[in-house]
Amino acid sequence: MHLSTFLKRTLCTSVGAALTAACGGPQTPPVVPLEQAPLVQPPFPQAPKGTLIYAVGDESSFVFGYPRGKLLHEIPTTGFSACSDHNGNVFVTQVRGIAKYQHGSTEPVKTYRLGAGTAYSCTVNPRTQDLAAVVFCIRGCGEEVVIVRKHGPRSRYHVGPLSALLYCAYDDNGNLFVDGYNGTQFGLAELRSGGDRFINIALKKQINAAAQIQWDGTNLAIETREDPVIYRVAVSGHTAQIVGRTRFVGIGYRATQSWIESGTIALASAPYNKRPMEIFLYNYPAGGEPTKIIKGFIRGGSHAMVDGVTFSVPR
Repeated sequence: MHLSTFLKRTLCTSVGAALTAACGGPQTPPVVPLEQAPLVQPPFPQAPKGTLIYAVGDESSFVFGYPRGKLLHEIPTTGFSACSDHNGNVFVTQVRGIAKYQHGSTEPVKTYRLGAGTAYSCTVNPRTQDLAAVVFCIRGCGEEVVIVRKHGPRSRYHVGPLSALLYCAYDDNGNLFVDGYNGTQFGLAELRSGGDRFINIALKKQINAAAQIQWDGTNLAIETREDPVIYRVAVSGHTAQIVGRTRFVGIGYRATQSWIESGTIALASAPYNKRPMEIFLYNYPAGGEPTKIIKGFIRGGSHAMVDGVTFSVPR
């Protein structure tokens, strides 16, 4: 099965009723504005002023204090992944849109509408605050990257070097990277700051079951969703090479979208081959034994799991 078909089938089964329209029969997409009007929703009273962890799942989402990992709030929303910016705002990718939460908030303050498109992953440009997302449709359009600009109209890009897209990441200079596959081979592409098209980045090493990518301050961190490991990849021109690996003790066979922040990485997994229902915290890039495991917070159905995590750091 082609990876694009696999991803679309995964999306059509991962969030239940929320995807009925996107995965089902005929429909007339609603006419919606570029951005939904902001909602007046202050942070919930018990939220501390410090760092928080937001975890999105296929039945509900959660907010935890950090570093203790205390559950502060359960949010009745679902998401495929999450990302955050340098101001502590959290973005949750969903069917037809991306929801923005301010630090400590349990209700979105803004929703970026995508029409028929489904946002799968996201990243924020640290220089311009532009929001980029990997977007695709169940029918009628192809996979693409959409950039919602802080100032100016949004832009859409076809990623020519890749036939299937996964995750995206800005580096400190505003260069945008996307990983995925070209046929059955792992692929990496880059839209350089100020550029108008994605170029192929050649990596000799085949990375199996690739998933989340993120700029760790020095290199691209490429996670594998099976037998989880982080490959640290240095990019130079049109080529890249693996310069290090971060391995984790005590983690299960499967993992979902992770997030690196200030020397800590959070990723969702569970012992053995169980679905990711726990959040593991490790020192990064050291890895090794977990410094904290957050568990026991999912009380949903038999398929409830965590699909992604991010840190919200107020500044």
